[in-house]
Order: sequence, then structure tokens, then C-alpha cells
Amino acid sequence: EILYGAFYGCKKVTDIVLGDAVTKINEKAFADCTGLKNITFGNGIKSIRYEAFYGCTSLTALNLPSGVTELGISCFHGCSALASIVIPSSVTAIPYDAFGSCTKLSSVTLPDTLTLIDGWAFGYCTSIRTFTFPQGRANLIIYIYPAPLADLRKSWKVITKEDTRFLHCDIKTIDLLPAVLP
Repeated sequence: EILYGAFYGCKKVTDIVLGDAVTKINEKAFADCTGLKNITFGNGIKSIRYEAFYGCTSLTALNLPSGVTELGISCFHGCSALASIVIPSSVTAIPYDAFGSCTKLSSVTLPDTLTLIDGWAFGYCTSIRTFTFPQGRANLIIYIYPAPLADLRKSWKVITKEDTRFLHCDIKTIDLLPAVLP
């Protein structure tokens, strides 16, 4: 595992290659590594904790391995050069502020295993134009706070809490189709 704050603020680090033996990236391990452009994850990664890559403003691509099961709060917050992400099917929840302020993020592909998108998960991701939600077999709880979206297409039954709001979201299309319930 990579320990808490192990490489915090190492601004000259540009590439990280993590071997298969690394299973956890702890809190703030690579936070504020503003020169970081590329991460190669080993197949052993299961957990990316709180603020692990917070503020890595040069990170352009993110290819999460299929074994990741836990994303921490604000784990990729402020990765402002990140353009697209594909979340693997091993992930069931996108936590609060996970990708907040990723201002160049324009495309997000989510797995059918997803059951929760927490508040501000994609807050202030001002370039997002497409969310891809695959057909799910379960319900999805979405907490959406103001952020402009051009297209939100969903193939599951959406359950929202009273405080969930679409107010001030520039969403042009929402398709809510029946879910296949277990």
C-alpha cells in the first residue's frame, strides 16, 4: 500500500507506475502532485482513499483497473486536465466530490453495477456533456447538485431523496426507462 501523504506535493513527479502488489492508495498519497500526467495502476488496486490524487492538475487520463472497489471522498478532486473516465464494474458507488472540479472532464461512462452517485460527485465539472448510464438491474440513487450537463440518459429507475435537485442544472435531455429489478 502507499502510505498517507507519501508523495504529497511532489510537483516534479510526472509518471507513476504501481505494481500488482499495491492494493491500497491511502489518503493524500499523491495529492498536489501538480506535474503528474500519467498513472499506470497494477491489477492489485482495490482502494483509492480520501483525496489520494486531489489537485493533480496535469493528470490527463484515468484508466481504473477492474479490481477497484472503493473510491474515497474527493479522490480525484481538482484534476482539472482530466478529459474522460470509465468507471469499472467493480465500483458500486461514486462518493461525495470524487471528481469535483475536474473542469475539462467531458465524458463519463458508468457501470451497470453502480447503486449510488453521491452529492457533488461531479460538482463543477463544467465541461461534462455526456453521461453514459448502462442498463442496470438495480435502482440508482443520484444526488445531483448544480452543474451544466447537455445530455443525461439513464436506463434505470431513479430514486431521489427530497434534497436531490436538478435546479440550475443545464440538462437538456433526461430519459428514464424502466429498470430490470432483481
